Parts: sequence; C-alpha cells; structure tokens
Amino acid sequence: LLLLLLLLLLLLLVVRRRYLARDSSGRLLIPAESAEGRRGDAWKAFVVVACVCPPSLWDRVEMATARKGSALAARELIRALLASLTGGSAIPQQVCLMALGHASPEHYSVLFEELLLLMDEYQRPGKQKRGNTRPEEARKMVANIMRLVADAMAPGTLSAQPLIRGRLLDWLRDTTLYLRSIAPFGEAFWEVSQVAYCLCAVSRCVAGQLVSHLTMPLALLRDSAAVQRVSSNKSSTSDAPSTPATAGGGPGSGTAAGDSSQHQLQGAAGSGGGSFAGQPMARKLLFEMFAAWCDEGTSRGAADYHARLNAGINAAIARAKDYDSDTRERLKQELVQSAELLDQASRLAMAAMLQGPVFDTDARRTAGPVLCWVDRLLQAAPLGISAGRLPSVPKDAVGRSALFQLLRSNLDMFLVCVDRCYYKDSHIAGASFQVVSEVYALHSVKVEPHVVLSLVLYKMVDSSSEVREDALHMLHVLSTREWQAIADDLAAAAAAAGLGGAGGWRSAQAQQQQQQQQQQQSDWDPTRD
Repeated sequence: LLLLLLLLLLLLLVVRRRYLARDSSGRLLIPAESAEGRRGDAWKAFVVVACVCPPSLWDRVEMATARKGSALAARELIRALLASLTGGSAIPQQVCLMALGHASPEHYSVLFEELLLLMDEYQRPGKQKRGNTRPEEARKMVANIMRLVADAMAPGTLSAQPLIRGRLLDWLRDTTLYLRSIAPFGEAFWEVSQVAYCLCAVSRCVAGQLVSHLTMPLALLRDSAAVQRVSSNKSSTSDAPSTPATAGGGPGSGTAAGDSSQHQLQGAAGSGGGSFAGQPMARKLLFEMFAAWCDEGTSRGAADYHARLNAGINAAIARAKDYDSDTRERLKQELVQSAELLDQASRLAMAAMLQGPVFDTDARRTAGPVLCWVDRLLQAAPLGISAGRLPSVPKDAVGRSALFQLLRSNLDMFLVCVDRCYYKDSHIAGASFQVVSEVYALHSVKVEPHVVLSLVLYKMVDSSSEVREDALHMLHVLSTREWQAIADDLAAAAAAAGLGGAGGWRSAQAQQQQQQQQQQQSDWDPTRD
C-alpha cells in the first residue's frame, strides 16, 4: 500500500502540469505531445492507476502531502479521457476505453453522468458536436464502456445504486429499440455489429441483477426511478390505510422500499396496466432479437442463418468494389470473425434471458420456441478445433445452462423437465436429467417421492458415468429429505412416549432384540432329546 501511495502521489502531482492542457473553455484535454515517446508510456500508466484507485485513496494522498486540490479530480480525469475519445487525440482509444471500463466502482456515478454528453452525439443529431466523432463511432464507444463496466461490476451494485441502474436501463432500452430497427446482416448492420455484441455482453452480465426490471415491457424501462416513484405514489394513495408491513417499513427503510417498488413494477407489468397492456416483456424481445444473430436461434435452422449471413457478407463486399482483391479478402475475414463473435455472444445472452418468470405459455410447452432452441443446442455436434476458428463455449454447455436458468426460476416446470429425461435422444435425456438433479438438490421442489425414485432407478443403468453419479446423488438427496424425516418423526414419537430422548426408539428396539436373544438362549436345554 505504501508503494502504491508513493506511485499515485508522484503521478497525480505531476500529471496536471506536464500531461494535460486546457482549451479555450477551460476544459482539460490530453495534448498530442503527451503520447510521444516516454510521455505516452507514462500517460498509459497514469490513466490505468488513477482510474482503478478509489477516491478515498486520492484523499489520503492529498492529506499526506497537505496540498488539498493538488491531485487530479476524478471528474476531470474522466472528462479528459472522454474528450480524447471524441477529439482525435493521439492517445490510443483502446487505452482510454480500458481505463474507463475498469474504473473504480466509486467512479461509476461520475462516469455515467459524463457519458450522457457522449450519448448526445448520436441521440441528438442536430446538437453541436463535442468533437469530430461520427454518431456511429460515439455509439460504439459508449457500448464498449458499458460492456467493460458490466463485466467488472460486482454483484449487487445495481440494486445498491439506483442512479447507475437507471442509466444502464435507459441504455439497454435505447440500444434495443435502435437495433430492432435494423435488419440482421443487412447493409446498415455491419456498422453497428460491435454495438450488438456489446448489448449481448451487457445483457448476459446484468440479467441476474435486473430480473424484475427486464420482466416489464420495454417501454417501462424509461426513467425507471421515476416510474418507481409513480408506482409508489399510486400504491400509497389507493391502499389507505396502509397494511402493517407497509407501515412497518417506514420512510427510512430504503432496502424494503426498493424491493416493494420493484414488486409493484412487476405486478403492473404483469397486469398490463395503462397503455402497456398486451406488450411482451423486455426479456422476450431481447431473446427474440438475439435469436436472429446465432445459427440455432430460430426454428428455420442453421441453413437459413448461414444463407442470410453469406448474403449480407457478399453484399458488403460488393459495395467495396473500388478496393483491391487483398483488401476485400481482409474485409471478408473481418466480417466473418465479427459474425462468429456475435453468434457466440448472442447464444450466451439468450441463456441469461431465461432467468425469471417464463415469457408466456409457449415457453412452457415442450414444442415451444424456448425448449426447442435448448434441444437444438443439446443436439448440436461439437465444433472441434480448426484453423482460424475462435474458441467458444460448447453449445451443449450453453443448452444445459439455459435449461438450468429456466427451471430454477420456474419450479412448476419440474415435471415437464422430468418427462424430458425419458427422451430417446441421449443428449437431451442426459442433459435434462443433470439439470433436474441439480435443481432438485438446490431447491425444495414439490414432487411426489415415487416420481423421483422411479427416475433415479431408471438412470442408475444409464450408459453415461456422469448420469449414474448424478442419479446416486439424487437418491441421497431423496432419502435425506423423505426417509430421514420419517425416521425423525418416529424418534420424536418414541421420545414423547417416554422411551428416552430422540434416540429412544432405536434404543428400545435394540434392547428388545437383545432380550429376545437372551430368552432363546435360556430356553435351550442341551440335555434335552
């Protein structure tokens, strides 16, 4: 810690004077000469250390030096980094993006506030631009920052910081509406394919923290904090006098209030109140949009996906007819790699969207779009290792994860998944049983014991060793829950009858058997006969 303090002290005291400059409006900027030679290396080290360190450490440095205000403020640093992204600075954009994306969680509120100015580059086309960045480039920069922040965000951050949650929900809503207006693999799609990839990555990272919000219609994600206040006001005016639980919370119980407002929002979305009646939930829209970007996503199959993809790539190359053959070949390779990365990211995002209540009744059906997509993943052949192919998560692993998320969030579908364990297809039956056994071990599922026992005995002779091990584990859980409870009840009844404690019944049984053996020995006469 002492070495870190000394390094930060050296950097923060020198950087304002040597590495930053101010423009005519007094805003801090990164001059081009800061990227030259050793200064460029020093600047890269500075932005990484300064963004990662929390403000509390900055305050300790200033207190140690007795020079309050000598260090660079967090807001000034973030503004300078954002300005370097839009102003054509010589500092590599990748360095600035990584510094902003891996900033300290204490900088998140400032970062999301300053990002609003960068969002204006594409949300308000007629507004005065901050730099020479095109709207498409600004959209990509914001998307990449969101992707890095969501990946590094600690669990519980969004529930603890409503401001960050609201900004992220606004970005999810706007980006989803924008991408839904663009045909997959069309002429305009390749300009925003990086944004689509970032949306998949962000959705996968935050789906668990935003289950109650993403269950609402997409339009209700707008200004979620305001919607919560409106829902809370409506609830307080219509439910007078208040219930004991509401009165017990009081205005000072922030966590309880936040949880109740989320449940109110989810209930309002489920009842379809107001002008949002009949609209699908945001998770369903995201699931369907992601499905169009991966090969097993739709019921039309992988052949249709590859046909649309090849047509889009060929059309993009045809528009670049003025370039030489080598350039067109490199362009084709970049488009193929971009589509492959998007295919992997969208598949993982689809699995994450299954957290929470089912979309509709079709999602519960065995022949519905959700379970059919899971079956296609489980039946997919391994990709193997080939030259030029990027490493990815196996499709069957994604299918098991998707089925696990669906079942653990909807335990009433347990019997549906049990029926899938008897399928003729060994891939579907084996993966379904592994998910069923895991969910049964983690959650208290309401199911008859004979149903579980029959399934366990059936899987005891499966050809897969993993399935047999899961069957033994499931049998152990079943015996612990069902038969151990019966034994405990008999012991409690024996104790109540005065047979001596919780183990009195077993002791009485052993004592009775011993008396019978002694009686048999005493009755036997060796001289008889």
